[in-house]
Amino acid sequence: MKTPIRTVTLVLASCLCRAVGATPIDYTVRLDPDLFGRLNQKDVTSCVKKPDDPSDFGKGCGPAAAVNSFAYLERRYPAIYGGGLIPSTGKNFTDEDLVRTAEDLARNFMGTDKDNGTFIYDFIGGKRKYIEGKRPGKTRYAAEVDPAKNLADDTKVTRPEDVVRKVPSWQFLHGNLKSEEDVEVLVNAVTLDADGKVTTIDTTVGHYITAVMLEWIDVDMDDVIDKSENAKLGYVDPVGGVLKSAGIFQNSLNGPILSIGPTTGKTFGVTGVIKESPIPEPATLSLLVLALAPLLGRLRT
Repeated sequence: MKTPIRTVTLVLASCLCRAVGATPIDYTVRLDPDLFGRLNQKDVTSCVKKPDDPSDFGKGCGPAAAVNSFAYLERRYPAIYGGGLIPSTGKNFTDEDLVRTAEDLARNFMGTDKDNGTFIYDFIGGKRKYIEGKRPGKTRYAAEVDPAKNLADDTKVTRPEDVVRKVPSWQFLHGNLKSEEDVEVLVNAVTLDADGKVTTIDTTVGHYITAVMLEWIDVDMDDVIDKSENAKLGYVDPVGGVLKSAGIFQNSLNGPILSIGPTTGKTFGVTGVIKESPIPEPATLSLLVLALAPLLGRLRT
């Protein structure tokens, strides 16, 4: 009977050390916001019912968010994507080039319309088809899509490969931003029960954004984005094409990433996180360079 007692004592001691002596973990990561596009979704006029109505921003957030991320890929990785994703007649792409690219995505790749916007699988599959048509075999894709979304009526295509049906995690979001990859986020209005769990996802109220920053210190080291930790997600908002940030939190371990709308008071949940990165992925490439550096030094001598 003594051995189990010693085991329990060791386990408790380990937990106490983590809770009392551990240092909070800073998960903050920021990409250069100047590398991203600033396309306003209202300029994607094929997706706007009333272009002359200032209150009608249209349904073009999907293609607009994608194009804003194309700008990042071209500027961050010019040797791979430069001049390929946003066609331009000049040396550098212009605002007009961003609009033309978004219109092409909306009409010919994502099936975006003025009434329904862009369904998640159409966004993922359309963007992948577009990139592969411009720079084939140069990109690695991945996505996490909340399985609670009713996708039976929410897509025109089958699930693209590399899409995992799971609640999008902060680990996936953080890891890809830290690796300097291109990340888009889909948020939907959600309804919570008394325990803070998502009961319904309103697919009619959704919005695509382009992530540029995660600001969060896990003070109690519980792997949960607690409200008291005041975490923020920074992004390029296609509404206006401007940089914004929103407070985010979780109600439970592995629960959805949530946010409260600042003007509506509605609760929104992250229902999709989509990423693209060059092959090899940036983090892998950096490790490869570090590993080869001593060998290259010896070869020079």
